[in-house]
Amino acid sequence: MRNCISEMRQLIRNMGLYLRKLLIFLIRKLGFIRLIQFINRNKIVILLMHGVMDDKDDVLWTPLRPRLSRDGLEEYVQTLSKYYNFISLPDAVEMLAGRKPVKPYSMVFTFDDGYRNNLTHALPVLRRYKAPATFFVSTGFLNNPRPFWWDRLDYAMQHGEINGREVKICSMTTRLDNSNRETLLESYHKVNPEQMSDPEFVNEFEKIAAQLEQESGCSLSEIQNKDNWSAILTWDEIVKNVNGDVTIGSHTVDHIRLRYVDKETAYEQLVNSKRDIEEHTKKPCLSLCYPYGSFNDEIIGLARKCGYVCGFTTKEGLNRPGDDLMRLRRIYLPVESKNENLLLYTSGISAAKHNMKRRLLKCKFLKIFF
Repeated sequence: MRNCISEMRQLIRNMGLYLRKLLIFLIRKLGFIRLIQFINRNKIVILLMHGVMDDKDDVLWTPLRPRLSRDGLEEYVQTLSKYYNFISLPDAVEMLAGRKPVKPYSMVFTFDDGYRNNLTHALPVLRRYKAPATFFVSTGFLNNPRPFWWDRLDYAMQHGEINGREVKICSMTTRLDNSNRETLLESYHKVNPEQMSDPEFVNEFEKIAAQLEQESGCSLSEIQNKDNWSAILTWDEIVKNVNGDVTIGSHTVDHIRLRYVDKETAYEQLVNSKRDIEEHTKKPCLSLCYPYGSFNDEIIGLARKCGYVCGFTTKEGLNRPGDDLMRLRRIYLPVESKNENLLLYTSGISAAKHNMKRRLLKCKFLKIFF
């Protein structure tokens, strides 16, 4: 029975892959993308990115997580400029709130985490096409410069002796393998599962990284200031570049999952990050990006109490006037994708596909095949 289900599952996956390729081909060739764009012309596209970096630069190491290159970003933005109007985040909020007429085919660029390469690598590209940008920063990492835990762990695993090693995170034990980059990446994902990002787990990851650093004598914190991959923006850099085309939003203080901490901690994360940004930029901080996309009704209530007027999720989709401003959706700008498929993402087709898959997965019978 198990073999039968496994074979059926693989068959369905293969058929799904074939049908997906066929559907994408037909959508492109028959002009459906332009039709969907026209239908969604009064919805606002908000793009989500993280780091922008080039392997060809003088880099000190290469993270396991891929980054969009400058050339890739340039190619994307050049293509998007032919189909969309680039607007600032404040203008988008005014349109979504109904206080301003919606400009058809509007698009917003947002960057999470506050990497320095957003400023040095991404912003010059965006400025060439007059595209405003919003950087969501975790102020604790600006006040006390240090690597994000996922970058620290990545660097430590690449420089430590881990082959065949077993590590334990709470009740989970994982054997590591760095015989090649592919197995190292698999090990990194095993140690760093997406569902494990609460503070207690972060502490466990930090302990593993610290042990590997001690053994290897190498740590990301020692090189971070000159490392374009992992360096965080400084307040001086932000102040010098916050003008009409750059908006700074909150990503909390410590980049934590807000709905998994107590109410007092969540409030402190929200109010303190907002205060820090406003004190340094001398401008109101009205936008919040929920780290890991973690929020609930209580968090939204706290955010409103702090004075935020809009909140950004990791939920994929477009936004229309009348939508809840504290639950705005975004579209991931793909790191590794062909430029010809770019409009599949920004038009909303990809989001609709994912939403349909989620609905199908709610069916108990179909769930066993995915």
